[in-house]
Amino acid sequence: MTQGDIDIDALRARASGSALDRAQAMRLLIADDHPLVRKAVSEAVQIACPGTIVEEVETLAQLIARLRAGTSVGLVLLDLHLTDAHGFSGLRTIRDRFPSVPVAIISALEDALTINGAIDLGAMGFIPKSARLPELIEAIAAIYAGEIWTPSHGTARPCASRRLQEARLTPAQLRIVTALQRGLLNKQIAFELGVTEHTVKAHMSAAFRKLGVANRMQAMVMLGSEQAY
Repeated sequence: MTQGDIDIDALRARASGSALDRAQAMRLLIADDHPLVRKAVSEAVQIACPGTIVEEVETLAQLIARLRAGTSVGLVLLDLHLTDAHGFSGLRTIRDRFPSVPVAIISALEDALTINGAIDLGAMGFIPKSARLPELIEAIAAIYAGEIWTPSHGTARPCASRRLQEARLTPAQLRIVTALQRGLLNKQIAFELGVTEHTVKAHMSAAFRKLGVANRMQAMVMLGSEQAY
């Protein structure tokens, strides 16, 4: 997310009249433990809409404290991996405690399973950290307007994407498979999703049957998970 030789005036003109341009008093919170990412996102928002108030936090605890303060927040951009939150646990926490606050994910992960899993858990969008400035501005503008924004590309293997579509996994099964692809153990999945290990095993067994695999290793190989090698 670098500016490079991007025409700033052209970006402002592109955003003119959009939800971003109209949201002069909008407050945006960036929750990411990487200062450079926070700086890039903040600069992108200010380029498109100088009136937007951008605040930065490094941890989930800091984010919760800001939201508890009662200040109206138009959008939270949340990294999937903070020092006190891993995977979807941060997203689940914010959605459960502050259901009226729009949340979008910003992450270095770009695979289809993770993107779909985030949207299924209530994220308003999924912005990859590899996005260049025009795409970042487009994403934030769309999310401000109430649209669900995801990147047009994905890194999941085509064969895995087809298998997942054909399998018609339920939302719960998809969440389990997404966590499985990331190499999480059953107890870690249970903690992240807020269910029992028994429930995880039940959903996992059902997903395996639909995917046509017999065990965890076969599923991870089929999905192209690096943890399988």
